[in-house]
Amino acid sequence: MVSTGQTDAWSRAIAARRRRVARLLTTLSKSRTIGARGLHQLRTNLRRLEAWLDLVGDHDSAAKLDEDVSSLSHLRSMHTLEQWLIRHDASPSDILAVRRLGRETARRLMIARVFTMIQQTLDGVKSWTRPLGADEPGRTWSAHRSKLTGLLALLDRKPKRKRLHCLRLELKQLRYQLEWTASHGESQKNLIVGLKKAQRCLGAHEELASFRKLAKQLELQSRPTIVKAWRRARKKARRYAGDMNWLLEALDRL
Repeated sequence: MVSTGQTDAWSRAIAARRRRVARLLTTLSKSRTIGARGLHQLRTNLRRLEAWLDLVGDHDSAAKLDEDVSSLSHLRSMHTLEQWLIRHDASPSDILAVRRLGRETARRLMIARVFTMIQQTLDGVKSWTRPLGADEPGRTWSAHRSKLTGLLALLDRKPKRKRLHCLRLELKQLRYQLEWTASHGESQKNLIVGLKKAQRCLGAHEELASFRKLAKQLELQSRPTIVKAWRRARKKARRYAGDMNWLLEALDRL
């Protein structure tokens, strides 16, 4: 049974995160361009709200918010590529090419009023104050286990990029939902730590895969270096995905 105190704590946490998102949306919409730090903070907070909506069963609102966040992914890739190039002492022409494309992408997003659209999605959600039922977390963990079992089986047969990306998103959703509901027992803490580690590994592969595509599009001098790094990350991600029985066992214990 979910206590009144726990329900009140969730309500306060959701309200605080919505206020944080509202401030970020206002700041970004008034800026001349879309900065990397603000965009990252916005996407992370929106993903956490999406995870809550999915947890309480408002799957339609969660899916709409997912669409909104995904519309920002291309710009996020350009931000992270620019930072990667700077760290790896890439040529100034490569950095400038990526920066120019990023600014043009940001300009198109601003013209499309993407931040207004996101706020409209959030304002349209009717389930923010809906309490989390006592049996809903259990159903959610069971659904994650079923989906992960099928996804890991597919990856075992053919570890394609799309499947690795789906695995990463599933792990991220699971982690955020655990953080919303965690009683912070030792087993849940360990599972969250494991999920973060897996996300980093799979996220590095997905980032480099997107960098590889952009490097080809922009004919970057750094393309061979990016391809080499991508191959290493792909090998590591495939190896990691092939040894995730620990996760299924951890879900069985929730």
